Formats: sequence, C-alpha cells, structure tokens
Amino acid sequence: MSVPDQRTIGNGRGTRCGIVVRRCTTAKLFVLPVITALLVQFGTSASQARTAHDQLTLSGQVCARDTGKPIAGAQIGADNQWTRAGADGSFQLSLEPAEHVFLRAAAAGYQSSDLVTVSAAGGGELSGPAAFSFCGNLALAGAFTSADNAVKLVPVDQLQSVSPHNVELIGSTTDAVESNAAIQLPNGRVILSPLQIQGKVLICEVPIHYGPGRYLVEINAAAGFALIKLPLFAGVGYQPPTAPPLYAPDTSGLTIGQVRALAFKDINQQRALGKLPPLKEDARLMSETQAHSDDVAAGGFISRHAHIGSNGSTPAQRVKAAGVTYQSIAEDIGLGQTMGEIIYGLMDSPAHRWAIMGNFTKVGIGVARLNDNYTLTVDFVLP
Repeated sequence: MSVPDQRTIGNGRGTRCGIVVRRCTTAKLFVLPVITALLVQFGTSASQARTAHDQLTLSGQVCARDTGKPIAGAQIGADNQWTRAGADGSFQLSLEPAEHVFLRAAAAGYQSSDLVTVSAAGGGELSGPAAFSFCGNLALAGAFTSADNAVKLVPVDQLQSVSPHNVELIGSTTDAVESNAAIQLPNGRVILSPLQIQGKVLICEVPIHYGPGRYLVEINAAAGFALIKLPLFAGVGYQPPTAPPLYAPDTSGLTIGQVRALAFKDINQQRALGKLPPLKEDARLMSETQAHSDDVAAGGFISRHAHIGSNGSTPAQRVKAAGVTYQSIAEDIGLGQTMGEIIYGLMDSPAHRWAIMGNFTKVGIGVARLNDNYTLTVDFVLP
C-alpha cells in the first residue's frame, strides 16, 4: 500500500503526476493521485463480528503531529458521516455495523488525515465499541509547513468573505515549481493562476470572484510532488473533505483493452457531467500512451518522474514522435487498483481535473499492470 506524499501541505491528500503543455511550451504538473488505505484491525473475533447486532461505536482523539497536543473541534468522518471533537480532541461516532469503515480527520489550519480503511480482524462485520485515535503517525500535520520544512506557506485565514477580492498566498520552497497554480472553483471548474516566483519565494493570487463555496488551490513542483493543496472557504464555514466511494474490483479478470475502454468511458462521463463534448480516441495517441504506460510499469518509476520516459522523452516529444501536431496538450498519469478509483483521484486534483475538463478534442489512453495496480497514462490534445 502506498502512503501519500507527506511533503504536500494543505487540507487535501498528497497526490502525484500530471503534465500540461500549453501552446507548445512544456509545463509540468507532477501529481499522481493514489487512493491510499491503511488497514487497521480491531481485536474483535470473526465470530463475534458476524453475530453482533449492536451499533459500531468508534471513539478516540485527534492530535497535532508537530506538538502532539489535542485539536479542539476537529472533525472526524466515517463514510461521509461527520462529528466534531470536543475541547480535548476526543470524539465518539456511532455507525451501523459494516465490513469496512472509511475514516478521515480534518481541522482548519491542518492537513487532512490519510484516508484510513478500518476492517474487522478475520473478516465479518465491525460492531460494538472500538477505539481509534488520529495521534502519533496519523496525527494531523500543520497545513502551512511540510514535515521536512522544505515547503512553507505564510498562514492565511481559510475562511474568507464572499465579496469579490484576491487572496495572496506567499510561501517558500526549495523545489522548482510549475509556473501556474491550479484553482478549483466552487462550481467545479478549474482555472490556472500564474505564480510570481522570486528565488525560493512564490506568490499566488487566488481570485475569490466566483461566488460562495470552496476554492481549492494546488501548487505543484516542476518535477516532483504536489507541494501545496489548500482549500479556502468563501462565505461558508469550514467543510471537511468527503470520503471517496468504495470501488468494487471492477478490473479483475478484464483484459488491458477492456480496462482502457473503462477509462475512456469514465473520462467522457466526467466531461458529460460538466456539459462538455466527448473526447475522440486517436489511434496514434493510443499507441503512444500505451507504450509509455508499459515503460512506466517496466521501469517501476511511478513514484519518481513518471512523465519522463526511460529514454528521457517528455510528453511533447512522444506526441510529436507519434506524428500528432497540436496547439496544446496535457498528460495525466494515475495509479490504482480500479479505473473508478484512479479517475476519482484525478478529478480530486485541480491540475488533473483541468486536463480532463479542458479544451481538448482528442485523447490517447494507455494502461499497464504494475503489481496489484494499474498505471494509467492519458494524453489530451487540441490539434
């Protein structure tokens, strides 16, 4: 199982891998979405779990990773049901018995916790009392400084007024950054905002001009990880992140061609929900992206710079070598056990969402197996 990149600061999951090339200039958005799950087994026997009919009651505490102190008022969610912790960070959440429970913790000014999958020991249903704490390694990290101090952001009020204005984010990083921030608006659209970069200092203007709701700001390394993923809330209260759906293993037993067809269908379904025209498959792009996914899987470099081929090729070079001319292109790369999981992760990242919902007409999709996962390469092209 993978662990999210702990260098990402903000209230969103760490993600990796996506490249955008606009007007034939290369700009890298390196954020690979990986839905992560940590299996925690409670000390309930399988027979007890299967026969018990009382409710599942989870109790525990939410702490700050840097200080170890409890976080008053933190929010804890299980399967999209949320409760608020008390003054000492303690919580109690009652649920219906289930085989799996998805847990998250969140608080204003902190990173969200990793998504945690809780399962009963030996299988069966979770029920009865169980203790679980977001402390220690699972404690919430500060939203404004990464664990290794390589990325810092001047603290900003995440609760903003709804009146049109700009929020200035000022930070510093030892990594080179992409030239634009991707900002997801309350209506789900994504805009790109140019970054001002002065040495190690970066400045991002976030336009609060699109009504009330959540503005999700994502700033990415030029060739590394998502560095900042921070939500701002205009005219509304702090909203904890929602847990992703539980995806059935819909790719088990399918051929690579069938999995590619699922990805193509899922991507166009997302565009349809946004009232955008469907993308058309291009045979040359399909061959090119399949070769790159095979290359990524064979080289095992998904966690490094998956957009750079083993021969040093960039997305723009590979597309041109395939004989495809373009005005602009974008490349997304994802990793996961199912296509539903991968596409959800891509849509949960503003940079990847921008590509999926962008002004493109053609697409190439490549899928390869990597251990128990699939690697997905998607190239979007506007001829």
